[in-house]
Amino acid sequence: QKRVLKNAISIKKNTLYSKKLAEDSYRRLSTLGLFKSVAITFDTLSNENLVDATVDLVAAKTQNFTLTIDGTNNEGQFGMEGSMNYLHANLFHGGERFILSFKGGLESQLLVTNNNESSLFNTVELGPQLHVLIPKYFLINQLKKLKQHANGRTEITAAVNFQKRPDFTRWNQELSFGWLFHENKSKTWHINPIVLSAINIDKTPEFSLQIDSLNDKLIAASFQDHIIAGGVYSFEYNGQQKDNYRNEFYFKSTFECGGGMLYQFHQLINKPLNSLNSYDVLGIRYAHFQKLFLDMRYYMPLTERSKLVYRLAGGMGIPRANLREALPFEKSFYSGGANGMRAWKARSLGPGSYYDSLQRFDKIGDIQVEGNLELRFPFSSWVEGAFFVDMGNVWLLREDSIRTQGQFRKESFLNEIAIGSGLGLRLNLDFFIIRVDVAMPIKNPAVSLPNNRWVFGKSTAERQQFYPVQFNLGIGYPF
Repeated sequence: QKRVLKNAISIKKNTLYSKKLAEDSYRRLSTLGLFKSVAITFDTLSNENLVDATVDLVAAKTQNFTLTIDGTNNEGQFGMEGSMNYLHANLFHGGERFILSFKGGLESQLLVTNNNESSLFNTVELGPQLHVLIPKYFLINQLKKLKQHANGRTEITAAVNFQKRPDFTRWNQELSFGWLFHENKSKTWHINPIVLSAINIDKTPEFSLQIDSLNDKLIAASFQDHIIAGGVYSFEYNGQQKDNYRNEFYFKSTFECGGGMLYQFHQLINKPLNSLNSYDVLGIRYAHFQKLFLDMRYYMPLTERSKLVYRLAGGMGIPRANLREALPFEKSFYSGGANGMRAWKARSLGPGSYYDSLQRFDKIGDIQVEGNLELRFPFSSWVEGAFFVDMGNVWLLREDSIRTQGQFRKESFLNEIAIGSGLGLRLNLDFFIIRVDVAMPIKNPAVSLPNNRWVFGKSTAERQQFYPVQFNLGIGYPF
């Protein structure tokens, strides 16, 4: 405990007073999560040109237990989910945060193999997660430049997730290790050099038969057992300051990769290929990909409580040699949902101008482009309104015989940009925001006639099929 406090307090005896060091000490102590309140005061000593620094700390609760239960509504299918969370904020008396969570959910879903059948709570998802935060750069703490950072952290996460859906059962085991670098107040680097996950999928005979009948390598690869061994690297710039009337900019870039080092090693040792003409680990094929995602936002205040928010986001994932058919399902891009293309349900838009009336599979892609414009304005001290326009879609890198018109082509992708618009209501309760958005497609690329994809002039039947109103419920702002 003494070592942690000594490292957190930048103010040293017999040194010149520095406001910057005082603010740095306050920030370091606050981010430890060990104290309910932190106060640093300075008093002038009589007859001497000296000041006396006093640090007042009020300890927070070391342990905490929370229980949450929520109702869900996914495409008209109701369910419930909950979580139990245990927190120990000082596990080894050095400010280490130990978080043990157990999450579970029950939901009703339609069967992919028969869209007319569903049963009560036929979808189950549950599993534990262990999260350990160490308030230093474990293994690299002695690097000189890193000692200047305000609140360096090491993160270790282990999780097991079990999903039982009507058509398949999925097991996902994950382990990650990395560091969180706060270069300064606005810049953050998140480097996870070790990210391991193993996904096991057990399909029902009917679902396997349907996938085989499609004879589509992309879809088949999405439902194969696989291992991901790689890393995640991100940089975040956050220029937002609370209660500050000025234009603000936010930027985040995330690069993920998997399987590259394993593939090079297996080539080096001339490991025999398996029946799928690829390498494996413990008999399981491993994913091989690179993925980049960029997210830029610009906040422009109009009055004290109203602002115009611009957002441009997008990315690309490239499957590599060992699993060339497709990106892993969980690493693919998708559009729709409460925080993106709000006029579409999650994973129901695209790819490109492809349209599947049966909605047999989640709509995913290798490329994503999305732009958002949102005007936020107050109705009262705790009620806010919003008007928004969302534009975007996902595409495939390669042509797919099943998802026709889904490949990205520079001569046609602009005409395949979907556009949705709507109104929102936010209840600002200070500690969190409850958000309700109502949106409708304005331009739907799934309509077969490229020059007539706008909602205007459509019949009632066409509006119900291609331009239905979508309701979204969320917590916090979408971006």
